[in-house]
Amino acid sequence: MSSRTENALWGFVSDVGGLVAFTIISFIASPIILKLTSQTLYGFWITIISILGYLALTDLGLGMSLVRLVVNHNLKGNSKALNDIINTTFFTFCGIGMLFLIIGISISTYLPSWFEIPQEELLLVLSTYRVAIISGALALPLSVFSSIIVGFQKMSVLNISTNIISIVGVILSIILLYLGIGLVALPLASLFTIIVGGIVNFFYSRKYFPGLKLDISAFNRADLKELFSIGGYFQLGRVSNTVALSSDNIIISGALGSGYVTPYAFTSKLPIMFSVTLASKLPNAIFPAMTDLFANNEIDKLKQIYKRLTFFAVRFAFFVGAFVYILNPQFIKLWVGQENYGGDLLNFIFVLFVIFDVIYRTTTAIVFASGDLKNYSIAASLEAILNITLSLILVGPFGLVGIVLGTLISKLLTTGFYTPYWVCRKLGLRLNHLVKKSIIPPIILSVPSICITLTFAHFLPLNIGWFWLILVGIILAITNFIMFEGISLTKSSKESWKVRLRKLVFMQEEY
Repeated sequence: MSSRTENALWGFVSDVGGLVAFTIISFIASPIILKLTSQTLYGFWITIISILGYLALTDLGLGMSLVRLVVNHNLKGNSKALNDIINTTFFTFCGIGMLFLIIGISISTYLPSWFEIPQEELLLVLSTYRVAIISGALALPLSVFSSIIVGFQKMSVLNISTNIISIVGVILSIILLYLGIGLVALPLASLFTIIVGGIVNFFYSRKYFPGLKLDISAFNRADLKELFSIGGYFQLGRVSNTVALSSDNIIISGALGSGYVTPYAFTSKLPIMFSVTLASKLPNAIFPAMTDLFANNEIDKLKQIYKRLTFFAVRFAFFVGAFVYILNPQFIKLWVGQENYGGDLLNFIFVLFVIFDVIYRTTTAIVFASGDLKNYSIAASLEAILNITLSLILVGPFGLVGIVLGTLISKLLTTGFYTPYWVCRKLGLRLNHLVKKSIIPPIILSVPSICITLTFAHFLPLNIGWFWLILVGIILAITNFIMFEGISLTKSSKESWKVRLRKLVFMQEEY
């Protein structure tokens, strides 16, 4: 197995494994946190996180730039240049973190009027927000060390340590809530994970790059200019993602009230987990390898990766869409109660959103790996503007459904339409060939699995509770496996079962 494949595989496995563990802990913790706070206070917390998402844009895309430059300098074996670029990023982030803190604290005076915070909850909400701002400010310079680890393609180490610390943070938040600290327990736990995670990542960075030495004299303007030359376009791409993830809760809180944020957040929990969180794992794992391939101009290998990613993305998207459509209503009712379910129509729109978003997110990493982001960034900027505009227009007549429609329509008309066209042109790949080989086949193979699962779900009694969810989920997974791996493995072949399994695991051949 090539080192690229090995690093990507272990990065992906550790990331998904950590996600599963963290999801289980969060699944148990969420109703406890909701019970120890309230629907309104929990809604305020989610809104605060959304505000932090916008303030996080102050990193100006330098984190992603640093990953690319760490990969490039490491390939060249230039330790001094690598140390200089790390120091330039770190001390720039220290300055930006201070700016983050100033802007964040200054905004706090406007929160009561923006979100109509009740007087009796004002002090608690503002304290929670200010601690969260401090956490965000510290996270910027400390994120440099995680970028170094990613640049050295040691994602498995980063994923394992990050997920362990995050799980400890969730447990800490519950303990603090039980001790009666109130909503501020949540940002205090977040502050803990950021500081401890930063310290752990620093020591790992020193392990993989012994030449690392933090010294402000190593800061130089030439490196800063190079960071910004790459990071500027990365930043525009991040804007659309931040708008999609963060604007919804802010608009809901301002237009409808923070109490509406909670059912929206819980209804979107599974779709967001599958699209934003899980669908990004494989592309993130192979991002350094793709950057390496672009640097070496290995276009043929990149074509193969993109075709496989697209096939996998379409298959996974329809699996997730079916999962959310069938299971999400009952899942939320059993998990946090009927009052925290946003309704069947909202769930259906989320199904449409998650199908499209999973395909988009799974394949977009190749755009960032290329470093050629100008046109993509323009499309992403248009998406952000259209998203906010449509959400503000549609939230009045359609409520929560209008928010998701705004996000879905804006992506369909901009980056979702433009990205596959751009990648095919960049790699010299015919779009109709991509559709024929990587999009239509997984859709056709997915249909029987979805139909069978819908039939079983209809006849199985709901009164068996969680067992109904588990059983339907297993049926969906098994039928999906049979339609894809089952058919592939049973095809007539002179190759051994071991070879055929290896090809399936590594998507037909190593890259």
